[in-house]
Order: sequence, then structure tokens, then C-alpha cells
Amino acid sequence: MRRSLKTIFAAGIFSALLSVSAFAAGWKQTGDVWHYIDDEGNALKGWHNIKEENGDKTYWYYFDPDTGDMATGWREIKEANSDARHYYFFDEVNGAMWVDMVTPDGNYVNADGVWIEEGKPEENASTAETGSQSETSEEQTKAETETVGNDSEGASVDSVQRSEEAYAERLLELLNERRRAEGLPDFKTDEKLAEGARIRAEELTRSYSSLRPDGNKSKYAIDGWENYSALVEIKDRASSPEETAADWAVEGSSEELILSDSFVQGGKTFSFTDIGIGCKEKDGELFFAVFLNGHSD
Repeated sequence: MRRSLKTIFAAGIFSALLSVSAFAAGWKQTGDVWHYIDDEGNALKGWHNIKEENGDKTYWYYFDPDTGDMATGWREIKEANSDARHYYFFDEVNGAMWVDMVTPDGNYVNADGVWIEEGKPEENASTAETGSQSETSEEQTKAETETVGNDSEGASVDSVQRSEEAYAERLLELLNERRRAEGLPDFKTDEKLAEGARIRAEELTRSYSSLRPDGNKSKYAIDGWENYSALVEIKDRASSPEETAADWAVEGSSEELILSDSFVQGGKTFSFTDIGIGCKEKDGELFFAVFLNGHSD
């Protein structure tokens, strides 16, 4: 079930449905590998900036110059017309290049996607030669791309904590993307809810239950919980934020809460506006705890 959900969600991330007509441009999956096919039926190679089918956002991708395979994870890439080589990190699920963010293994990539420290990232990197570049200024366009993320092992306590924060931020981004698609306002992070969610995420690694390990309700993890009008907790355990978002996209699950414009509790109508997301990694699995709070209309 998890695998099928992930496949469905990955297709949504790529924003491209495969057509049965010949030479239809778009994403194509062969086994575990993705390619992007142009209008002439050829797989793209090298660097390409690709726009969403149903939006204005663009993302940088790198395709193997020989096979056209979409790059994922760390890649050491030789720049065109130069002997310079740089490390880049590409999302493990959708292949989009990360920018201006700490990667899950604790390395920083700048606004151009370049890992700027000396040496080699701790995660094994593949080496590739660059293909042709877009005529548009690479530096300018890369700076406009948005951050995407996925999962990997942290190398230290500090890097693990930063990774867990990145996973939480990524999940918030995915949930807000779904809400925008339905014409709903973005969730706004509430720091007290977020701190309570981080406590709950750690507790879920020890006892995956709607109750805390001491048997109390989950809301007691929030400092000042009594000041919140309508609290709801949702949780999940998965391998990535993308998988959790896919799990919650299934009708009859937490989708009703995530895409709810309003709900009734105690005879009052509330609108979800505030959110707090916590993430804790244990044995390669991610535990997410999310608190939602509603304000009465």
C-alpha cells in the first residue's frame, strides 16, 4: 500500500501524466528511473529548468548526459566549458535540485545549489559531465527555484536535528501546496504548537499511540494548551515527508482535516489556521506529529 501511494504522489509532484500518443512531452518512468521526453521523443540530457504543468514554478533537474536518467541524491558535476566541479543535491523522490538549504545529512547548498564547503559530502556522490545548458542565465534562474527535500541519514546529533527540522518544513510546504490547489489559505506555524509537536514526535518513536507514554492526552504536550480553541493531532510514520503527504491525501484519512475550510465543534464553527509540525527519525523511519488549531468564525 505504501509503495502504491508513493507512486501516485510522485506522479503528482512531477505534474505530468503520461500520454498514449507518440512523442508526447513529459515525464516517463522506466522501472525506478525517471526521464523527461521532449516533443521529438528524445530524453533530455544535462541541465534543464522545467516548469510545472499546472503552475508557474520552475525547478532545475540534471539528467545523465549518456542515458538521460534523472539525477537524485548527491552528484559531482563538471561545469560546461570549465574544469570546475561542484557537488549538488537532488531530491531523492522528485529529482529537483535543492537550493539555499541544509541537506538531510547536514551539508549546506547555496542559492545556486552548490555545496560550498571543502572536501566531499559524507553521502556517496556520483560523478557526471554536464550536458548543454539553457541559454537562460543559470545563476539567475537557479536562484529563483524553490527548495524541495527528502530523507537521508544524519552524521551527528546536530545534523540529525537540522534534518528533522528540514523534514518538518518540507511536510508543511507539501500540505500548503495542496491547500492552495483547493483555494484555501496556507497554514501558519505556531511555535508553541510546533514545540509540542516535536515532543510528541519523539514520544511516537517510543509509543505510537494517540495517547502520550504516560497515558495522558496528546494536547498536554503543548505549553498553554488550554489557550487553544480547538486542537487536533494527526500523526504518521513513513520514509519521507512525501510519503506522509501521500498517505494523508487518501480520501477518508486526514485529508478532511488538511483540506478543511471549516469544521464544527461544540456547536461552534472553526477554521484551521495554525499548525505545528514535529519530526523525529529513528532507525531510518520518520515519525511525524502535527497539531492543528482552529479559530472560531
